[in-house]
Amino acid sequence: MSDLITIKTYGNRIEAEIDKGLLENNNIKAVISSDDCGGLYPQLSSKGVKLIIQEKDTEKANDILGIINN
Repeated sequence: MSDLITIKTYGNRIEAEIDKGLLENNNIKAVISSDDCGGLYPQLSSKGVKLIIQEKDTEKANDILGIINN
């Protein structure tokens, strides 16, 4: 199995869910990680909401999400 990486960090769960859906519609497995009690207490996610993918999918995910690496 490939290593997992955080592809992007969001300010809220809704934005992360939208991008997760975009990735999954393009056959990239993605999970969301946030310390917000499963979405019940969004105010607890002070470190942001992380979108995590397998490292091998990074290039394709960047293209889909429109991320430009500098």
